Amino acid sequence: MRRWFCLLMVLTTIGSATFQDETVVTLPALALSVGETHTLEAQIDCQVEACTAFEVTLEYDPAMLQIDSATIGPYLGNRVFEAENAIDSQRGIIWLAAAVLAEPPVNPDPILFRLSLTALKTGSTRVQVTELKVADLIGQPVPAVAIDTEVTIGQQSEVALIPSAPPSPVATPTPTLDIVQIVETLDAQSTAAVRATEIVGTMTQAASEAKATQTQSSGLTATALSWTDTPTPDITASVVAYLAQRAGATRTQEARNITQTAAAWSPTPTPTSTKTATRTPTPTYTKTPTVTPTPAPPGYPGGPPITANDQWQPVIQAFDGVEMALVPAGSFMMGITAAELKATLAECVPRLGFTGCPREFFAWARPQTRITFDTPFWIDRYEVTNDQFAAFGGQASSLSHFTGANRPREMITWFEARDFCTLRGARLPTEAEWEYVARGPDDLIYPWGDTWKASALVWGGNSAGRTAVVGSRPAGASWVGALDTSGNVQEWVGSLSLPYPYRAADGRERVAGSSNANRMIRGGSWVNDPGNRFPAWIRLETEPSFQDETSGFRCARAYSR
Repeated sequence: MRRWFCLLMVLTTIGSATFQDETVVTLPALALSVGETHTLEAQIDCQVEACTAFEVTLEYDPAMLQIDSATIGPYLGNRVFEAENAIDSQRGIIWLAAAVLAEPPVNPDPILFRLSLTALKTGSTRVQVTELKVADLIGQPVPAVAIDTEVTIGQQSEVALIPSAPPSPVATPTPTLDIVQIVETLDAQSTAAVRATEIVGTMTQAASEAKATQTQSSGLTATALSWTDTPTPDITASVVAYLAQRAGATRTQEARNITQTAAAWSPTPTPTSTKTATRTPTPTYTKTPTVTPTPAPPGYPGGPPITANDQWQPVIQAFDGVEMALVPAGSFMMGITAAELKATLAECVPRLGFTGCPREFFAWARPQTRITFDTPFWIDRYEVTNDQFAAFGGQASSLSHFTGANRPREMITWFEARDFCTLRGARLPTEAEWEYVARGPDDLIYPWGDTWKASALVWGGNSAGRTAVVGSRPAGASWVGALDTSGNVQEWVGSLSLPYPYRAADGRERVAGSSNANRMIRGGSWVNDPGNRFPAWIRLETEPSFQDETSGFRCARAYSR
């Protein structure tokens, strides 16, 4: 199992001298100008074999300094758990924490954390460490002190600003209007004289409105130093005059044409009518009505995704005698937020203490990631039972610790669980699928809701030291109808042990072969107490050959009717 590193409280005395027997965190002094941004690098001088975890709280004057960011430095190496670092810019408080997830680096860079800060006004201020916690290689507290930093802020250098003279107005050249060209353009758009009259009317109205607007605007204060009014050509008047002139010429020419036509006219013989053949009507075809397909319901292929738990009613179907619950298409936030992490620690520590609630253990579910399932899938309604395991010919190196046909099958390795699901034409669920089943789009903390309910699961307080018949706690059913996703036995999933963010395509869902890489196990069991195992986002890793009486499994399969 993973060796967890704890962050333990160490009350410190702040000093400014060198301490021979204590680990020292030093914040260097700074001299800035107003508006200048600088990165303050805190260095650690560890006096033990290795400092592998730390937590620090700092205070500053938000009227003097603006803290833009607070980040973990390279001291703990590349693979670290980094808590959600917090900056309270109203009260002037910074909180940072981190711990190694693997062996600490050799000859590490001494920079423990970095603060990016901006000076706001002149004067002298301090960035003060008010609390410091450090742990060594085996999780034991390390005596540690911090040396605060003095920040001196000077006046920003001034630069004489010469006002720019207002720009001289540039006269806009008056365009030369070709009235004939304008009218010919109008003629190209309309072949009727009536349409030309309508256009002229429209232009006249627009010109009047433009003049009204210009008159109204002339009351505004001029911004140029001097301005000369440039006469605006009356386009409407010019067009009207030209059209009137052309209309008179057109009427004269039409009169001449009529006279000439009358003089040259001669009677035309009346034509003899020709019998017209009767046409057979063309048959009319009746259009076949188009059948509108019935839309797929939410959560099913072709339908909209589910966006809330209460949009779905459980659908249960038996496959080879095993009941499975349909999990609809939809999405959820996998993992937890910083606020949920802190709330979990606040609930866990009073009950189990710091050693039972290592911050790294909970923060392994960070950062949170949105996971979307475009198609539904099936998952076992219950954990695989002893009876089912035998009926399908499951093979295991050990017998269940607890007998009983309908008790969950435990003492099972990851390999044996994977192979049994294959016998059923199924597979182990992925880590994302398992959490989606337990939480849904509402991102619940527990399968039944967001508050602890002791009667909803089989746990250390009510199990009488053994597993229970599967499905014996109906109050703990998840939104899709799956039971015992929390408690009874913890459950193998197919996924390899890799940190978040979760990416299904990054190789973590490889299930073939006999790799001994650690696998994930979820859900808590009958031996656990509330606080550190039962929230649906809790992750555990262990060797795939691991087996004991607390670990079982359930199977999943692709969607089919």
